[in-house]
Amino acid sequence: MGQFASGLPYTPYSEIGEQVSLRNSERMDYTATVDLRLSKSFQRNRSGFIVFMSVSNLFDRENPLFVDSRTGQPWESRLISNDIAFDQLHNPSRVAEPRTIKVGVEVSF
Repeated sequence: MGQFASGLPYTPYSEIGEQVSLRNSERMDYTATVDLRLSKSFQRNRSGFIVFMSVSNLFDRENPLFVDSRTGQPWESRLISNDIAFDQLHNPSRVAEPRTIKVGVEVSF
């Protein structure tokens, strides 16, 4: 299954914190995700089982959810001072979930 969406809007600001354009006049990068699910069933007498694998964000695309209003990028900031901490800038909630792989077995009897 694939999903594609245009980027969300944001308001650009200058390095000194002044709004440089109209509210929500810029857009983040687009988002795109491909998910995959594979399964194989095995039957034996009255019981059976299914082996499956589910992959979210198959191509491990970095889809931005939040961006720095000065750069338009999720991981870059033009702030030179100590106003922003390294952990704030590299907060994983700024982008969508990376590739996730789940493997499992379903048993019926």
